[in-house]
Amino acid sequence: MRLSAALVRIAGIEADFFRDADYVAYSIVLDKTESGFPKPIKGNWPGLPWDRVDTAMNWNNGKLFFFNGPECVSFDVAQNNADAGYPKAIKAQWPGVPWDSLGAAVLWNNGKAYFFKGTEYVRFDVSDHKVDAGYPQSIKANWPGMPWDRIDAVVNWGNGKAYFFHDQEYVRYDLAADKVDPGYPQATVDHWPGVLPVTVRTTFDVKKHGFHFGNDFKITPGLFGGPGQPVFFGLCGGMCYAALARYDAHTTVETLAHPPQQTCPELELFWELIQRQTYTLYPLGLTRLMQFLLARDGSSGSETITGVRVSYDGIVTLSVKEWPPLRAALDRGKPVIVCLVRSTGTNDLNENHQVVAIGYRWAGGSHPTVFIYDPNHPEEEQTLTFSLDDKNSIQGIESDGKSMRGFFVNPLPTDH
Repeated sequence: MRLSAALVRIAGIEADFFRDADYVAYSIVLDKTESGFPKPIKGNWPGLPWDRVDTAMNWNNGKLFFFNGPECVSFDVAQNNADAGYPKAIKAQWPGVPWDSLGAAVLWNNGKAYFFKGTEYVRFDVSDHKVDAGYPQSIKANWPGMPWDRIDAVVNWGNGKAYFFHDQEYVRYDLAADKVDPGYPQATVDHWPGVLPVTVRTTFDVKKHGFHFGNDFKITPGLFGGPGQPVFFGLCGGMCYAALARYDAHTTVETLAHPPQQTCPELELFWELIQRQTYTLYPLGLTRLMQFLLARDGSSGSETITGVRVSYDGIVTLSVKEWPPLRAALDRGKPVIVCLVRSTGTNDLNENHQVVAIGYRWAGGSHPTVFIYDPNHPEEEQTLTFSLDDKNSIQGIESDGKSMRGFFVNPLPTDH
C-alpha cells in the first residue's frame, strides 16, 4: 500500500491522507489518525465522482482540488461539497501542465504550486495562472536533499514545513531553507500512526518450513535412565529452532505427520529436538525467562527497600522494549524465536511457550499484529496481537485465544 494523496483540510486541525479507495482523517492537534478510519472515499466526499484519486491539494482559499486521470474537481470545504461545473480537464484548468494525469500536487508559500509526474515536475504561477517557462524539470536535481527521483504524495503542513512521501518513507522539507531537513528519510509508519499500514513478511512459510506434526510428545522416562510410565510433553522451542535451522540451510523439513518416535529411524530427529529445546533455554533463554516470570505486572515503578529508593521495570515495560528488535529482525527478512510468557513466578512453567515470528502488520501506534509459526498448530499460520501503550497490560493474545503477560525475542546461542 502507498499513499496517493495528502492535504490539509482545516489548517492546524485536520489533514487527510488517501490510499487506494480509502482515506484517513488525521488530527494535527493530537498527531494521530482520528477514530473510525479508514473510510471509503466514495460516499464521504459529496460530489466527488470517483472512488479513488491520483492526488489532491489544498488551495488555502477554502478550496481543495482532487485529481483523477485527466480530470480535476474543486471541492468547497465550508459547503462540504464539490463545486458545480466539475470535473474539468486538468490541461484546461491548469494551463501549461504537460501531462494528462498527475502523480502529486502541492501549493507552496511563494505564490507557486508544484505538479509532479514520474521523475519530473512543473512550477505553476498562481497569479499568472500558468506554468512557468523552462519546465518540466527533474525532481531529483532540483529539490535539495530529496532521496527519490519520484514521489507519491506531498502536503504543505502550513508551519514552514512540507512532507513528501514515497513508498513507505517520508521526508520533511524546510520551505525557507529550501531543502530536506537532516535525519530523513524516515519510516512513515513510525511517525504517522494509522496513515500507512505496513505488512512485512519473511519468506518463512508455515506450510512449507514448519513441521507437519504437532507439539505433543510421548516421552519414555527410561530413555533418560529414569523409571515410570510415559509422559506427554512439549518441545516447542526445539521444534522452532529445528525449523529455523532447516530454513536457514535451505533444506526441507521432515515429512512426518506425527511427532517422531523414540525408535529408529525417527530417533535421530527426536534427539535433535530435545537438544535444540535445551539450547533455547540454556544458557541465555532461561535467564531471560526468569526475568520476565519474576517481573511485576504493569510498567515501570519504584519502591523503598530498607530506606533506599529502588526502580524496577514491570513486564509491560520489558515486553514493549522487545518490539523494536523483533521488528528490526523481521524487516531484515530474518524469522526469530519469540518466547510467550504466560505464567507468573515459577508456577505453571509449562504454560509458557515458544513460537517463530515470521512477519508483522502494523499501522503505527499501539497494536501490531505478528504472524507466527506455532508448533501447537501445524500447517496453520497464527497471529499475536498486543498493546504498546497500555501501562497496565500488553493485552497480548494469540489467534487461538490464549493470552500472554509478556514476550521476548529468544537470544539463541550462535554456536549451534
